[in-house]
Amino acid sequence: MSQKTYYHALWHKFHGEILKNQAELSTYINTPVGVGEHSDILEEIETKVKKINEYEGYLDTLNTIFSEHFEDPFRELEKEIVKQLEENSEVEEG
Repeated sequence: MSQKTYYHALWHKFHGEILKNQAELSTYINTPVGVGEHSDILEEIETKVKKINEYEGYLDTLNTIFSEHFEDPFRELEKEIVKQLEENSEVEEG
């Protein structure tokens, strides 16, 4: 496997953990009654916030380590979308 494959695998893993914890945090905040197995909602919210912070730190570290080799996978997609929008805009104006 290439370095880029490892980078993307870790990036997606860390980003997935952030999304998972954000979704669970949203459930705790918006529907705490629906989370019956957790008696201490405040503690659970704190745990989710810490997990989000932890995985955001992992992403920052990963990006720092690999920044000289690779870009954030979605940054490449974003650049492509912006380019297409600019091209479409030029066609409409021309």
